[in-house]
Amino acid sequence: LERPLRPAPGAKSILGGADDVRAASSAQEAPLTPRGSRGRRMSRVSVDSDLLPMDVAERAVGCLLEGGIIALPTDTVYGLVADATNPGAVGRLYEIKGRDPGRAIAIFIDSQRSLASLVHNLTVDVRRMLEAFWPGPLTVVFDRRGGEFDHLSPGSTVGVRLPDNSIPLTLIQELRRPIACTSANISGEASPTSADQVEQSFGDRIDMILDVGSLPERATSTVIDVTQTPFRILREGAVSRSQLTAVVGELLSDE
Repeated sequence: LERPLRPAPGAKSILGGADDVRAASSAQEAPLTPRGSRGRRMSRVSVDSDLLPMDVAERAVGCLLEGGIIALPTDTVYGLVADATNPGAVGRLYEIKGRDPGRAIAIFIDSQRSLASLVHNLTVDVRRMLEAFWPGPLTVVFDRRGGEFDHLSPGSTVGVRLPDNSIPLTLIQELRRPIACTSANISGEASPTSADQVEQSFGDRIDMILDVGSLPERATSTVIDVTQTPFRILREGAVSRSQLTAVVGELLSDE
């Protein structure tokens, strides 16, 4: 982008910048009709690699700032994302996906530097685990600080992930705030590994798809709760129990 995009008036800028992510490749896209207009079309953008051209990043960030929903690749499957600080956009994410409002939606960040301002439970052992598995497919459930993300979880916790994919990292960096992310499928259906699957599920109910083609088949992210000791695995996925045990040892519950 030629100049930094600034948060909307009244919004908090709570993240530090990520390492520079350079634009690469070319893209072809349909115009993005402003959200809420009649006859709004979903914009599907074909990107040649996993690095976003800056003009596409600018359009995607503008979409998120307007409360839009974007499908994009992650280091596991395609996900649906929204501005995590916008309750209306997150509510739309729940509605589109058909997700039970009692089930939390995680946030993606672009740097561990922001964590201390967002969550509690950052012990030496937790930090060691993050150093071992972030960036990567590990979602960590923390006690959150304050009430900024009440709309993402019915309780007092928040799931956080630092993904190993430059596309969401670029958007977070330029948006200057976290994004809410959930797999790009109707609740109860299989997680998608291609933009075609995403479009078949949602069509014009979402605003934009960042299409890098088909992703390799991968396990979903592992989810671990560190709000109590011992830590509890809520969902075992790409990061195995044995890998976690090798790092945190007896701090991991046997359950």
